[in-house]
Amino acid sequence: MPKANWNIGIQILRGIAATLVVLHHSLEESLAVSPHLWPNWAISFGASGVDIFFVISGFIIYSVTYGQESRTQQSTISFLIKRFIRIFPLYWICLFVTLALWGSGVFYRNLPVDGNIFACSLFLLPCDKLIVYVSWTLVYELYFYYLFAITLCFRNARASILATTLIIVSGIFVGQVLPEGAVKHFLTNPIALEFCFGLIISYFIHSPVLRGAWVRYLWLPGLVLIALAAFLMENPHDRTNGPANAVRFLVWGVPAVLVTISFVQTRFASAALNRILVPVGNASYSIYLTHPMTMIVFAFLMKHQVLRATHIPIVLPLVVVTAVVFGLLGHYLLERPILNWLRGHLEHGQSQLKKLTTVSARN
Repeated sequence: MPKANWNIGIQILRGIAATLVVLHHSLEESLAVSPHLWPNWAISFGASGVDIFFVISGFIIYSVTYGQESRTQQSTISFLIKRFIRIFPLYWICLFVTLALWGSGVFYRNLPVDGNIFACSLFLLPCDKLIVYVSWTLVYELYFYYLFAITLCFRNARASILATTLIIVSGIFVGQVLPEGAVKHFLTNPIALEFCFGLIISYFIHSPVLRGAWVRYLWLPGLVLIALAAFLMENPHDRTNGPANAVRFLVWGVPAVLVTISFVQTRFASAALNRILVPVGNASYSIYLTHPMTMIVFAFLMKHQVLRATHIPIVLPLVVVTAVVFGLLGHYLLERPILNWLRGHLEHGQSQLKKLTTVSARN
């Protein structure tokens, strides 16, 4: 399947997933002034955007590495450099902005900051507390990238999928014998398997089983199953954060697979709709990373009673839209220019290295 055929659907789904997470955190913040305004399942539903993100990530990584969109076989180093360029620059900006807000003494007063937390936050290592609280998902993203990069030495798609999955599964079991702590909690969380779900989708996307008009409607049972799991399986440790880790990868990860397949196979023909939704998808990473800053302002206004419980149903959609717009600005003013500059330098460096290698071979 050519990239153009699935890329629009994937970008739209990324935008939806980011917006779901924003909605989830907006509803959570509003509990401070209206604890009984929303049912717990409605609040936790938006957290499933993370599971959709993880499945999408696996799908994209396979597609650009082994799929028809991959132009050349990537080396491990080249693969990781491209992933680092994608993850770290905007993340570091958000990290230091968060620290600056904390240092002001007005926002993030309860933010835990010490040497260990700072180091883990800077390099996205497993930690009980991270400065940018949504960055726990990026720790799993990098974990997946490291493992998948190692498997590139096989130069075989099936071997990469199998090896990545086996290592993650092994980590879940080996982690059980580790002492209590951040590393054990990280390794034993099976949510990392959702990346493997995405790899498998991408591998089988051309299968006759995944063809037909019915596939385009899989998003509906997918979302229904996510909502049912949110309603029936409250997390005993955090009632609004979704199902417990032990089952989340099944009750939310598998429905996320259905939703992803549906969006990959659907043709979005409306140019007007695409002009709105695709930019949001392009900016989904920026929206995800920057929306905590909108949330902290939202919480500040509620804490100082500028916003009261009666205002929340009216203000909440505005909060979500503000977070999305702020993320769009972050993408077009910061993220995209930085990515273009870094990728340009990377391509130039690779071109120069190729020329040197060619000249050396001739001599």
